[in-house]
Amino acid sequence: MTLRHSFWNTAGALGPAVLFLLAAPAFADDAATRAAIQRAVDAVYPALVRIHVVMEEGDNGRMQKSRATGSGTIISEDGYLLTNHHVAGRGTRLVCRLSDREEVDAELVGTDALSDLSVLKLDLANRRNPKAKLPVAKFGDSDKLKVGDT
Repeated sequence: MTLRHSFWNTAGALGPAVLFLLAAPAFADDAATRAAIQRAVDAVYPALVRIHVVMEEGDNGRMQKSRATGSGTIISEDGYLLTNHHVAGRGTRLVCRLSDREEVDAELVGTDALSDLSVLKLDLANRRNPKAKLPVAKFGDSDKLKVGDT
């Protein structure tokens, strides 16, 4: 299986998701590159969530509800997650499906349309097991990267 096929299989399994790609030369379709990419996917996948959004907008004097879905990444053990403003920035009801398929309500903490970022907070008190640890994605240090790193 080629690297391209691996990517599409992973993307298909995740559905719409935030996925940090590691840039690699197109000719580097070798075992080491595939292993590096697989390690990155394995590290981030558990922290990805699918976000179901309900939005309400006024139209001709009537409130219209619409639904959308998007994705986000859990960034702290106390339930904060990062997503895009265009996903959740105008949401009135937010429900997140965790990687174990548990659904948890969330609230919008803050949003910035210019940078297209939103921060949500999961309602951990209403989880099946409120004390269960959340998987968390860690931010990398871009200052430590060099062109061509994988």
